[in-house]
Order: sequence, then structure tokens, then C-alpha cells
Amino acid sequence: MKNLFSTDTTAPLNTPLSKSYKIGWISLVALAFGGLNQSLLLFSGLLTSQGTAGLVLLMLGIVVIWCALPGWIELVLMFPNRVGGIAACSAYVFGSYAPTLSCLVGVSYWVAWGSTCAFGVTYSTSALQIYFPNLPAIPFAMILLVAFTALNLTGIKWTAKVMIVSSSVALLLALLAAVLPVITGNVNWLQAIDFHLKSPFPGIFGGFTSIMAGFYLVAFSAPAIENALCFVRETRDPEKNVPKAAYVTAALSGLFYIILPVIWLGVLGPDKLNVDQAGLKTALVPVFLSSIFNAKAAQFAAVVFVLTNSWIYTATGLAGISRALAQIAADGYAPEIFSKVTKSGAPWVALMASFLLAFILTWYGVPNWLLAGTNLSYLLAICAPSVAVLLLRKTNPDDPRPYKASLLTIRLGLAGVIFWVMCTIFGFQQYGLQPVIGGIVFIYAALIFYIWRVALDQKKLGIYLEKKFFHSLHFKLTVAMLFVLSLDAIGYLIAISNIPNTNSSLVVILEDIFILVALLTLGVGLVMPSLIVKSVKDVSNAATQLVHGTLKDFSFAMKALGLGNLDEATIKVDITPVFVNSQDEIGEMANNFNIMQYEIKDAAIGLVNAREGLKVAREKILQHQQSLIELNTTLELRVRERTNDLELTNTILVSEIVERKEAQSREKILKDELIIAARQAGMAEISTSIIHNVGNVLTSINTSAGLLLDITRRHNYIEKLQGIANLIQEHSLTSNDFFTTDEKGKLIPSYLRALAKTIEKENVETTYELNNLRSNLQFVIEIIAKQQSIGQSSILLEEVSINEIVESALNMSNLSDVISIKKDIENLPFLYTDKSKLLQILMNLFLNAQDALLMSDHEIPNKQIFISIRKDKDGKHIEIIIRDNGVGIKAENISKIFSLGFTTKTSGHGFGLHASSISAIELGGSLLAESEGEGFGSTFILKLPYQVSKS
Repeated sequence: MKNLFSTDTTAPLNTPLSKSYKIGWISLVALAFGGLNQSLLLFSGLLTSQGTAGLVLLMLGIVVIWCALPGWIELVLMFPNRVGGIAACSAYVFGSYAPTLSCLVGVSYWVAWGSTCAFGVTYSTSALQIYFPNLPAIPFAMILLVAFTALNLTGIKWTAKVMIVSSSVALLLALLAAVLPVITGNVNWLQAIDFHLKSPFPGIFGGFTSIMAGFYLVAFSAPAIENALCFVRETRDPEKNVPKAAYVTAALSGLFYIILPVIWLGVLGPDKLNVDQAGLKTALVPVFLSSIFNAKAAQFAAVVFVLTNSWIYTATGLAGISRALAQIAADGYAPEIFSKVTKSGAPWVALMASFLLAFILTWYGVPNWLLAGTNLSYLLAICAPSVAVLLLRKTNPDDPRPYKASLLTIRLGLAGVIFWVMCTIFGFQQYGLQPVIGGIVFIYAALIFYIWRVALDQKKLGIYLEKKFFHSLHFKLTVAMLFVLSLDAIGYLIAISNIPNTNSSLVVILEDIFILVALLTLGVGLVMPSLIVKSVKDVSNAATQLVHGTLKDFSFAMKALGLGNLDEATIKVDITPVFVNSQDEIGEMANNFNIMQYEIKDAAIGLVNAREGLKVAREKILQHQQSLIELNTTLELRVRERTNDLELTNTILVSEIVERKEAQSREKILKDELIIAARQAGMAEISTSIIHNVGNVLTSINTSAGLLLDITRRHNYIEKLQGIANLIQEHSLTSNDFFTTDEKGKLIPSYLRALAKTIEKENVETTYELNNLRSNLQFVIEIIAKQQSIGQSSILLEEVSINEIVESALNMSNLSDVISIKKDIENLPFLYTDKSKLLQILMNLFLNAQDALLMSDHEIPNKQIFISIRKDKDGKHIEIIIRDNGVGIKAENISKIFSLGFTTKTSGHGFGLHASSISAIELGGSLLAESEGEGFGSTFILKLPYQVSKS
């Protein structure tokens, strides 16, 4: 199977690796502390909504993360030159399937961690207010945010050094908080293991909903490990140090997510522990009380514990999310400016964007519902890598894997993904409507980054977003899904507003349905259109490469062959197979396109072989010519010798005469071979022109055939008529009553009349297209007949209506809908001319005008082709004038416009106007071109003798 992803990538960020400071596994562990202490954020939410059983859910959550860890390590080490961790690597993997999903994964990770950074500076300020009660909360939090941003701008070197100090203090205090209560005997072990589950309403379903809500929230246990994987590119010997740091972090997570919750619950009880991290500065004082710490010292230890932990997940949070955003920007899923880095390797633009996000959230405040809402975004980021690593196992099984996880752990990670999706469906609603809407808004907001990147890329190419994106299937389907989501929300609000307060279980069921529809809407509205558009774009890019590569070389080789330039008649066969991983119509289209490419490849190889055969034949002819020249030279010498010897016998003279006749005969044979070779070259030129004209007509035939196919597929009348027939047969015994009294029976006559009108309308459309198709086919037949008649009759005169021949040429040209046609045609009688040649000339002129209009760089509000037909002043000729307001013709090109092989179009061949000029002369007329210059349009004048009877 072809590899879809290159795992041997160079560093996408524009700082060479040699200039980046490399950190070791201890630094990685210190930076990972920014996720280890996330458990401190969850105590309040879990105890409030799930009771003490929420701590059990927290423990089980970290076990799920342990199961996913080996797969995450395998994923990030497959891309050793990247930063941003599991989110950036997952985004890169999904890029070959759905670019929108790649953007969602990376930006959702960025948004979720942005709220955590805001929490950090807020809690730091709250802790310091114990000793500085007049300290202004918001301004000082902003100052801390600026300080941590400045620290990150210095690069990973100094950030890691500062975090080593902070993490060491935090770890020491965490160990003391676990050991001191046990030594002093302050742990009530019965209270420590007394777990009770709170439910929103009685019954099994209420308990199930509460458990799901708890598991949904403990997704925030993932930072305990994944934050250590964000700096692979900046790590010394990542194959050795990254796994070591990840597993050390995983071991330490057991301290924060299992040991500390149990001991603190035994010391403080659920009521005192049910505080946010800002409240821990006072709640944890009993934990530190011992012979070592008195009351003031215990208070100081609690404050320092909160401060160091808050600082760590603010500083390392900014480091991780800025690198993830910079990486997806370098990969093409966010604006490119976010990939800019400083000399120290810090992604400064992405870092400033992260600072701005945290600044806004800090200023606004971070309520608990926002924590639940951002968790939905974060779930997308941590569920994606388990899917990505399994996808790489199936699509790229032979890629190098410095670290290979067991298939069991990968499957367990995928099971965790499925489990968290179920938790979102059945538990997310417990946090209220605000987190639901907020989470969905956060995910859809990620789409702004992708639209922004697409707009910038298209602007570089001279394309504006509104011309393509807002008319795309992706945009239309996304808007439709947003509309469905809005209707779902309205229906949900109407439903729960009419349900009594006592029926809480029914409210929860409706809320679960709303969330399920919302998640499906996200998938269909964002992911599915991206998959479709990506697959179609791959086919389009391959087709573009084929047209401008092999086919262009093919046309050039045909032209060179026609001119006899065998050395230039070369073809570079460049076939790019399209790989679409689907079994639907798009996959079938890709397969058929690949078959077409290989057919073209075979044809190109055949042309190359024919060229080599002609080269061999020409070399033989040249050898015969040289032999003939040498023979003639020898013969002349011998004749002069014989002239000096007139006394030779008559027998010798006759022998010499016979020898000269044989030489002349050989010379005639060689000349005949040269004439045949020249004629073949001429026929190649004529064939090239014929193929050009037939190609134009076949394009129209293909369009008509497509319209006929669309009409035949539009309705299945046989199935509908069969249904009516079955209905009538079922009531055949009571047909009179059935047609007069039964509701369905009374509708049958009116339905049949409507069906007859529809069939009649489509029959008119079909007849029109069939006539058009027959007209095009007749033109192909005439072109072929004209080719067959070469050498018999050069001109075939017949009665022709100028108006009808112009309409036929317009229909066969199938001009673009954006082009308007204006006519000024005199009422001329029939005239006698060669209809086939005239039709070929007009089609070539119409298509040339269309190309000139569509190639125009400047905006033309009204793309127009003006057709004028009139007699000239002497009345002996008619003039057919075709004028367009397109790109025009440069003055230096006017004299070359009808030359064979001359063209100004990137995909042109230079055959059409040359052949049209020759055909006009054969008809006894002329073809002229006029233009005031580039940008002023062009005019072509076809002048024909006004012949109203056969000559």
C-alpha cells in the first residue's frame, strides 16, 4: 500500500535544528508538571456534581490515559522533527483525509489549554492575597501572564530551567502532603474510602448519567502525560528521552490523581475538600500540620504549593499550545504567520496569540461552565491521537517506528475514545446548556483559522475566497448543519419548557438527544464535506498535472512529428495515481481516472515507439541517398573515361547504358520513398487538425450525454407507475368504490395527469438534447467524411443558411454561461458553400473568443461576444464578424496569429486558427484578425464570396 504520510519530514518551523536548544528528560518531566497538577482543578467540580465517587472516577480516568500512552509515544516519535505533541501529529495525519478536521484538532487543543493558562494566573493571584490582601486581582494576574509570556519568548532553554525549580518545589510539597498526614495519624481511613455518588435524579438512569458526567470531566487528566510530548523536536535523543519522561510523568500522575485525593479526603472530608484551587491555600493547612510545620508554616506551605502548581501549568501551557498552533500553521491548516519563530526557537506569533486568548479569558473570568465547555474541545484533541496511530498502522505499516506500542494498548486507547464519546452524549448535559453551547462554539470557532488560511493561500494565487469557498459544497453543507443544530436547540428548549419540573429524567433524555444530534452535526457539517472536497481535489490536481504534463507533451510531440522534427517529438510520461480511501462514487471516479491515465501512458509509449521507427526509416533513406550520390559520382567518372575511349566495342557501350538505366531506376525508387515520407508528415499535420476539431465536438457530445443521463436519473417513473399498478390491482374487485371513496384512489387520476405532464416536459428536454447530440455526431461524420474525401474533392458545395450555421456552431461550442451573445445579422438568402468547413471555422472562432474572455486578468463586468453578418460594399461578399472584449492581441502577435503552432494560451496547440485560415482560403475567402492591443478585445473577420447558386 502506498504511504500516505511522510514520516521523514524536515522541521517545518523556519529555525534550523542546530540553533535550537535541546533539553533532556528531566526538563520534559518538569514541563509536564503543567499537566500533572490539573487534578487540583477537578476536585471542586467532581465533588459538587458526583460527590466523593467523583474521586474514583478521577482515578479510573488516569488509568484510561495510561492505556493510551504507548500509542501516543509511538505517534510522536514517528515525527521526530515536529513540535506540538499529540495534537499537532494527529492534525498532520488527518490532513490527507480531512484538512478541516486537522484544523479542529489543533485549534481545539489550543483553545482548551488557553482557559487553563487563565486559571493559573487567577489562582496565583488569589494565593498571594493571603499575605497581600489589597493586591488587585485582575491587574496582577495580567502582570503574571505577561511575565510567563516573556519567559517563553526566551526559548525552551530558560523556560525549562525555571520549571525545573518550580516543579521540584511542587513535587516536594506534594510528597509532604501525602506523607505527613500518614505519619501524624491525621488520616481517617474510613472517611478516605467512603465514596458516595450524587445523582441528578433517583434511579439507575440518574446514577448512570452522573457517572458519565464525571468521566466526561476527568478527560482533563490527560495533560498529566501528554504535555511531556509537546517538545520532541527540541529534545536530545528523543527516541530515548521522550519515552522515559512520559513514563516518569505517568508514575507521578499516580501521586496527584490517586494517592493525594484519597489522603486529603481522609484528612479534610468532602466538605472542606470541595473547593477550587484558590480555596486550597486555606483548605490544605491541616494536611501540612505536623511537628515540622506549625500553623503559620503550614499556611505558607499551602500557599507555595498552590503558587508553584499554578505557575507551572500557566508557563508550560503557553509553551505547549503555542508550539501546537505554530506546527499546524506550518502544515497549512492555520494562517502561516503563526509558524514564525525567534532565533531561540520560540514561536513568537503563536505565543502572542496564546497570550491574547488567556488575557481575554482572565479578564472575563473563567467560570466552571467554561471549564466543562473547553473540555469538549480538549476531548477532540486527546481522542484524535488514538485514532491516528491506528490509522497509520493500517495505511503505513512499513514506516519506521522508533517506539512501537503493543496492539492491545492501541486498541485500549481506541476503546477509551469510544467511551469518552459516550460520556459526552450521556453526561455533558449535566453541566447545563451553557457548556454545551460553549463547547460547540469553541469547536466551530476553529473553522475560522482554516477559512483564514484558505483565504490567504487563495489570495496569493489571485483567487478571492468568495468566488470559491462560499459557493463550495463544504460551506453549504456546514451552513445547513448549523441550521439543523439551531433547530435542534430550539426544539430542545421548547420541549423542556413544557415538561414538569418533577420529570427530570425526561429532561435529561431530551438533553442527551440534543447533544447526540449536535455531535452528529459537527461530524457531518465539518468532517464529511472536508473528506469529499479533499478527495475530489486530489483527482483535480492529478488531472491538472496530466493536462499540463503528459498531454501537453503529447500535443507537442504530435506537432513536432507532423513537422518532421523527430528529435523533438519526445514525451515525458508523468502519471500520478490517485489514492482515495473510500468505496463510494468518489473512489470509483478515482479508479476510472487512474485507468484513463494508464491508457494515456500506453498511447504515449506507442507514439514514442512510432517516432523511433520513423527515425530508423529516415536513417535508412539518408543512407540510400548517400549511396546514390556516391554511385552517381562513380558513374560520372566512368562515363568520362568511356568518352575518351570511343574505340571500345558496341557491346561495352550497351552495357554502360544498361548500368546507367539501373542507377536511374534506383534513384527514382529512392525519390518515391522520400515523397511517401513527406506525405506521411503532411498527413500527420492534417490529422492533428482533424483531432483538434473532433475534440471540440466531442466535448459538446459529452455535455449533451451528461444532461441526458441526468434527465434519465432524475425520477424513477417505472417504480412509481409500478406502485400505482399494484395499488389498483389490490382494489381490482372494488375498483368503483376505490376510485370514488378511497382517499388514495381519488388521488390516482390527478397524480397520473401530473406524472404525464412531468414525463412530457422531460421528453421535450430529452428530444432537444438528442437533436443537439445528433447534430454534433453528424458534424463528426462530416469531418471524417471530409478526411476520407481528400484527393477526390476539395470543396463540397451545398445550400447553407447563415443564421442556422451560426446557431449550430454556438450550440456545439457549448460556451460558458457567464458569456452573453449579442447578434446583428442581416436577413440573407441561402448561399452555396462548404458547410463542414464553414462550421469548423466558426466553432474555432467562438472557442477562441471564449478563451480570451476567461483568460482576462482584469475584471470584465459583462463578458460578451458580438456576432455581426452583413454584405460588403460591393455586394459580392459577406462578412462574418466575431468580436469579444477579452484579453486582446499584442501588436507584435497580429502577424503571427494564424501561423501553425503559434499560441498565447498555456494549454493551446496553435492548430485552430491556422486550420481556419487555410479553410477560409479554400472557400475562396479570407480570415483577418484585428485588435487595439492587450486588454482591448479582439475582432476576427471571415470574408466569403456571396455565392447564391452552384458555380
